[in-house]
Amino acid sequence: MEGDKDRCLECTTVSFQGMISVMDPASSWCAKWLHLAKMVPGCYALSVQVEVPPDIKEIMGENGRRVHETG
Repeated sequence: MEGDKDRCLECTTVSFQGMISVMDPASSWCAKWLHLAKMVPGCYALSVQVEVPPDIKEIMGENGRRVHETG
């Protein structure tokens, strides 16, 4: 997404609940519990209330990530 403003906007929302800030993902028990231990330091939403576009889901899958959907 780096350098692609449209893609960044497509993957950004204000419709989320909860947030976690991770400074050292590899040593944070919370990051490990939330499966964020291999992510880069930053802020992450705990729950998002919007539908993820199919092309974004596909890209996530290609990069070993998946969307956890609740009915």
